Amino acid sequence: MEIDRPSEPDGERHVSISLVMPNYNHSQYLHKSVGGMLAQLRPADEIIIIDDASTDDSLKILEAFAGQHATIKLIRRQTRLGAVANLNAGLVEAKGDLIAFPGADDCLFPAFLHDTAALMARHPFAGFASSSVEIRDENDKLTGARPILFPTTRAAFVSADRFRDMLSGSDNHFLGAATLYRRDALLAVGGFDASLGPMCDGVSARRLAARHGFCFTPGPLGMWRVHGKNYSLAMISAPESTAQITERLKSVIDAEPAGLFPRDYATLLVNRLRFGIGRIVANDISDTPQASLARIAELAGGRKLDHFALKLIRRSGPAKRTVAKIWLTLRLRPFSLVRIFLEPMRRRIFVRHD
Repeated sequence: MEIDRPSEPDGERHVSISLVMPNYNHSQYLHKSVGGMLAQLRPADEIIIIDDASTDDSLKILEAFAGQHATIKLIRRQTRLGAVANLNAGLVEAKGDLIAFPGADDCLFPAFLHDTAALMARHPFAGFASSSVEIRDENDKLTGARPILFPTTRAAFVSADRFRDMLSGSDNHFLGAATLYRRDALLAVGGFDASLGPMCDGVSARRLAARHGFCFTPGPLGMWRVHGKNYSLAMISAPESTAQITERLKSVIDAEPAGLFPRDYATLLVNRLRFGIGRIVANDISDTPQASLARIAELAGGRKLDHFALKLIRRSGPAKRTVAKIWLTLRLRPFSLVRIFLEPMRRRIFVRHD
């Protein structure tokens, strides 16, 4: 199908880059997150930081950074607007051809802009470029990495057709913590949909990938900090929020032009969201077993079979977290089990960090 493409950058023209970082009460992480933006090998042309009426020491720290670095523009909110509203405000305010939205509690590694911008220069129609990320806790301890399934094993372009083919067996190939968007393409899809809450950036990235394709590099170019107070984790773990977001998610995907996404992808994506939430809830089973198991049963489908299975899982001793995740996998079938099984071997053999 024909999709309007973003204009091709002029090879003789300087391609400008904007970084937009909303912040709310993340003062303890700002030295690292702002420091990461300033330490880029390819410096950003502008850094827009939006403080969303923080009540901690954030403004004091941010004003000090802004006073020392002319590229930083600090916007001070008097009343809180919320994360998505500030993402969209920054998207409109920014002047860059390319734009990224690092989290105030996350961190970009020094090569992020250099590597992603160079990759997009080689593939000027790509909607964005992303990379793998490290996952660290509030104490900077390394706890994992994402995405679970790499879309490519070397720095490369994934076409829109290839992306659509991949979606039947894998998904969630890119994370907002380390994604550089083509700004005009992101504006063309309406920026970030606030009704999708923490799924807003993931859905926008999927819509861009399905239209223009995307670039990916397997080497980690950023860090996603998971500390229990993340916006993305706090909202999706609440039952009422999950119901609203999944209903809206399905309507957004169903409203896309025929052929842009695989048939029945909306249902599959909802199941993948439920699976992701269930994995998070399963990690808390030992602390609140009854509430956690009831939530997992609801996410798995809420049928009598699910509630019966979770009663048995509760009796499975130390293995109950693992067994609960296996049950979710069997019920929701979010990804290709073969692909998940083979992914570690695939990375060891084929991943190239060019």
